[in-house]
Amino acid sequence: MTGSLRASVFSVAAVVLLSKVLGFAREMVIAHKFGTSSEYDLYLVAIILPALLYGVLNYACFYLFVPHLAKRLEHQSASGDADWRSIWPTLNLTILASLLITALIILLAPYVMRIWTSGYLAEDFAQIVFYSRATAIIVLLGTGEAFMRAFLNVRKIYTFPAAGYIVFNLFSILSIILLHERLGVGAVAVGLVGGLLVQDIYLALRMLAFKPGRGFSASVATDDTRAFLSMAGILVLIELINRSYFMIDRYFAPQFGEGVISGLNYSQVLVQLPD
Repeated sequence: MTGSLRASVFSVAAVVLLSKVLGFAREMVIAHKFGTSSEYDLYLVAIILPALLYGVLNYACFYLFVPHLAKRLEHQSASGDADWRSIWPTLNLTILASLLITALIILLAPYVMRIWTSGYLAEDFAQIVFYSRATAIIVLLGTGEAFMRAFLNVRKIYTFPAAGYIVFNLFSILSIILLHERLGVGAVAVGLVGGLLVQDIYLALRMLAFKPGRGFSASVATDDTRAFLSMAGILVLIELINRSYFMIDRYFAPQFGEGVISGLNYSQVLVQLPD
């Protein structure tokens, strides 16, 4: 392993490790402020749809964009500029799909969330719908993040996008600490949405060096996008299966009493810690 490669590996490893430690610290802050309360239980039920679809689309889009962008950037210009005209159609398709899904969560939350909220008081159900709608935007933010992270990785830029998780976790922790008395669990929602937004801005600033506005195209339907869409269906299905477990435990958990959903969530964090 050459010296430069060794330095790259260890710098990325250090950044990822720090981001994971901060992610665990974020969960500790939440546990300290809200514990296994009914308030936090409601929030965890409320974000079932946004969190599920964020995870599914974020991972699926990243796995789709890496080979797609690698192929597009194989024949970049001599100056090293990306051929954005060939990239924009699939990016446009992804943005439109994530916008549609975000809108559907907002519109259908009062109806779909009844699956997980039988027995809840009307006031609690209204709060669940509110947080579900308020956090729906993370689907759009997550697909934007996946594209920018994939693009930078394909361009052999690893440490900078890896540090985006640090930006997210720091913003989330500060939001919870500063706003929990005023907003209650709303501070966790602010930390989630605001943290992802700040992370996207952070990645977008690095993307400016590659002049993404050059060669802009509003097209969506091309041979590339049709192939991209067919692969997306497979990956989305796989990710849905992989990530559907918490939809089941949050359906059955409320019958065992207040704080059970929160307890299960903290348990999952602890189980994943060795990873």
